[in-house]
Amino acid sequence: MFGHSAPFLFTVVSRVLNLMLVIAIIAMPLMAAPKKRRAPILLAFGAAFFFLTNDIFGSLFGRYPGGIEPLPVMALVAMVVTLVFGRVHHDELIRFARFILRLMVFGSLLCAVVIPDWSYVADSYAGSHRLIGLFNHPRALAIQAGGLFVIELFFVDGAKWKRGASMFGAVMAILLSVSKTTIALIPVVMSIYATATLGERRGGHSRIVRLLLVMLVIGAIPFIGYSLYGNFVAENASRLETLTGRSALWSNVYTSWLQDPMFGNGAGFFENSGYANAHNLFLQSLSDGGVVGVVGLVVFVGLLVRFAFKGRAKDGWLGISLLTVVLFVGLSENVFAFENLYSGEYFVFLLSVLCVGSDRVCSNGSVPLMKRRESGSYD
Repeated sequence: MFGHSAPFLFTVVSRVLNLMLVIAIIAMPLMAAPKKRRAPILLAFGAAFFFLTNDIFGSLFGRYPGGIEPLPVMALVAMVVTLVFGRVHHDELIRFARFILRLMVFGSLLCAVVIPDWSYVADSYAGSHRLIGLFNHPRALAIQAGGLFVIELFFVDGAKWKRGASMFGAVMAILLSVSKTTIALIPVVMSIYATATLGERRGGHSRIVRLLLVMLVIGAIPFIGYSLYGNFVAENASRLETLTGRSALWSNVYTSWLQDPMFGNGAGFFENSGYANAHNLFLQSLSDGGVVGVVGLVVFVGLLVRFAFKGRAKDGWLGISLLTVVLFVGLSENVFAFENLYSGEYFVFLLSVLCVGSDRVCSNGSVPLMKRRESGSYD
């Protein structure tokens, strides 16, 4: 639509949206902390940026050689601070999550309008298109915006049909916005949900069984191939865009894992056909971190599953919907591999702070652990 001005508009949009997201992530722990501790938190964020990146300003907007990706680090620090203080009202967490989702919808629609042709943008900016989205066509961004809007529409408390619609909206958003791989992963994610609710009120043995079932499902993913999906994905197999195509990629993860089964080969070791990741967070953790790494990741995801289901009555299934996004992206991509606006680490961050909020609510599910003073601050 904007012709030759598209690259400039693309750059402006990507930087503005990333800056807004940075501000939102910083705001989360500041909301949780007492006023007298907000200055040290800001100083801690500044120090982290200074030591972890080469360019404290440029790193706001993308990857810079020699430094690590800053936004996931910020999200992790913010989550830890929120856990430590635990003073955020659950409703504020929900409003914060909705703000991020609306920001994503806005960014999708805006980028779909101002960028008529992504191909030359990607070539000219050497992959910096990932600052905005994972897709190479504006119509895909518009579809993603619609899917996110569906999730937002059904993030409400109320009747069971509304909660079911929230789940349906989350699944449909994933189907509309990610590759065909996710179609094959629907039974996998539903199996994880089933194991998460199995024996919910029982003791520790059922929890161990559920954890083993989840690990079994995840471990079986790389061995699914032509025998199950046949010609459905065969035509694109060589492009590594489908489950069948990725099964060959995932088999290399197994080969690299055998070099050091217990502790793995170290972060970033796995590469295949020009791809810097294995398109599966759990399997790449097996290659990079060995048995120790993948068990730690499964435990972390297990905690997210637990708290998401624990807080579903309070947040209107917002946590479940975000969990759906995290699992789909993690099973077909690498949740923590990119730093663009729509990569999975932001969904993980939002889900994590919602889980914190769920855990900080009293057992009756309605009264928060802190009381609001007449002045408006929290005790």
